[in-house]
Amino acid sequence: MLGRFKTSAERLALVAHEVDLLASQIAAPPSELPTYGRSENMARPHIEVAGPFLSWVVAERGNEIDRKTTRDLDELLYWIFRSVTAGMASEFAARNPVDGKEFRYPMFRKELELMGNLNQTWKARLVDELGPLLLEAGLTEIDLAEL
Repeated sequence: MLGRFKTSAERLALVAHEVDLLASQIAAPPSELPTYGRSENMARPHIEVAGPFLSWVVAERGNEIDRKTTRDLDELLYWIFRSVTAGMASEFAARNPVDGKEFRYPMFRKELELMGNLNQTWKARLVDELGPLLLEAGLTEIDLAEL
């Protein structure tokens, strides 16, 4: 999909467009979305494109904290929405505690729900990545099947 766009600016615009489409599916607030081609230097992720390479970068106060680079748009979108859904889920859990459950219980449920609304493969990957943390937070196989 990115191959038909020749310049990095065109590729970056396509990434932004794809992110906006997906963000609208889960009503992601603009503050959770990355910036493009520039950093705010406040730990908000930004996206860089250099030739065939797509990078998800986090910088704070002039220091690069994290950088992941790929050629695969789907991989980049997963990284972006892994961050977006985590932020949204944390906000949700703070506003919606569940009696008798720790903070991570509603947070992980919401994060998995949001990711599943975007892409079932991404949701399955997230379940694998979170692994034992889901059980520690009190989620059961039944909880996961409901999402």
